[in-house]
Amino acid sequence: MNRRELEEAQAWGKKQVETVAFKIPDREPGEEPITEKQFGYIKHLLAQVDDSELRKLGKWQASSIIDQIKVEKVQFTAQKVEEYRNKRKGKFGCLEVLLVVIALIILCLIVELYLT
Repeated sequence: MNRRELEEAQAWGKKQVETVAFKIPDREPGEEPITEKQFGYIKHLLAQVDDSELRKLGKWQASSIIDQIKVEKVQFTAQKVEEYRNKRKGKFGCLEVLLVVIALIILCLIVELYLT
C-alpha cells in the first residue's frame, strides 16, 4: 500500500462510527467511586460519553465498562478492516498496475519474437 492509499484508508477509517450500548452492572453498596485514571481512560476510548454520567459510576462498574470497550474496539476494528478490504477488492495500486504493464510488455515481446 503506497502513501496515498494509506492516507485514503485512514480518512475512510476516521469516518467509521458505531453506537454501542454497554451493560453496566449495578453499583455495589460501599463501592468506591470511579478513579481519575479510569475516568481518563474511558474518556480517551469514548470521546462522546457524558462526564456527569461517568462520574456516577463506581470503581468496579468502570472496570467492567473498560473491559467491554476493549472487546468492542477489537471487534469493530476487525469488522472495519474486513469491510475496507472488501471495498478495495478489484482495485489495483500503482505497484500492481506497473507489474501488469511489465508482464504485458514481456508477453508482447515473446509473441513478436515467436511470430518473426
